[in-house]
Amino acid sequence: MRLKAGIAAKIHSITLIALVGIAAIAGLSLFQLREEITRAQMVKTQHVVETAYGILAHSRPRSAPGG
Repeated sequence: MRLKAGIAAKIHSITLIALVGIAAIAGLSLFQLREEITRAQMVKTQHVVETAYGILAHSRPRSAPGG
């Protein structure tokens, strides 16, 4: 038995498929954006820690007795 779909049903199905595709692409984009932001925060934190170590390494010999 063959189903007969009118023009309106075909247009609705194409629109629905397009909306599902757009939603999937948006979801993937948001996931990738979240990963990128997390990586950027990790790098920023690493740079702050390295700077703090550098400051400590520079000031430590000056604060030692006799230094």
